[in-house]
Amino acid sequence: HPWGFTFFPKKFSQFMRMAVWGAINEREKSGFKRHDLIDLLTELKNAEFDDSHNNIFEFKGDNIVAQAAVFFAAGFETSSTTISFSLYELSLKPEVQRRVRKEIIDAVEGNHGEITYDMIMRLPYLDMVVSETLRKYPPLPLLDRIADADYAVPGTDLIIEKGTPVYITLTGLHYDPKYHKDPEIFDPERFSEINKEATKQTWYPFGDGPHVCIGQRLGLAQSKLGLIELLRRYEFSPSDRTPIPMVLNKKGVMTSAEGGLYLHVKKLDPQNN
Repeated sequence: HPWGFTFFPKKFSQFMRMAVWGAINEREKSGFKRHDLIDLLTELKNAEFDDSHNNIFEFKGDNIVAQAAVFFAAGFETSSTTISFSLYELSLKPEVQRRVRKEIIDAVEGNHGEITYDMIMRLPYLDMVVSETLRKYPPLPLLDRIADADYAVPGTDLIIEKGTPVYITLTGLHYDPKYHKDPEIFDPERFSEINKEATKQTWYPFGDGPHVCIGQRLGLAQSKLGLIELLRRYEFSPSDRTPIPMVLNKKGVMTSAEGGLYLHVKKLDPQNN
């Protein structure tokens, strides 16, 4: 990245190159079609764009690998990050942890022990916990867009010209006390039925508009499912290595804890739940 940021460790980047190019080469040799991501990347690699496409992006080399890597990150890394930060905050707020655990256990028992998508989406307090986690720790701290037309910023003489990259800081927005009182405090009640209307225009962990994250529903479902499985079986509390207060890694593209996250994990007695 021109700013010095890295999305993946070097070892993982090398693995992705080998995996993606190996799959593309094998697919081209065999001629087999599965109508999947590898087929799409193969078509893009071999496509010839004429001037009518106004193409400014070349699908070659690491640009091909990056398309697969982004799908991997969007489908895995964002959910695991949200789960990790949720457990961190819940370890510091045992009363919140107990409340969300009770909601989870009651729902699972009321659904005959089955965990279904509908059940996951009918857990209001879990949704509040995840929403507040995403406010404090949006997986991507920036939204990036490209202006598709000239735009005059109201109240100024500034013109954002068509084609200009625009970067919006989510951490700045999510931590602005003008919109979120005591922003450093983890408070799921911000997203209760009574309060959540006030956060609609100031909470964008998945972006918004026509380019909103296409994996929003999947990401939320994965994060909630992970928390359901963990919280119904384990209790989380700070350990000697738990960072208090949280220190975020300033060099990564994605939001992550400096030095990692460490918690004390205790298996729950099913009889006492």
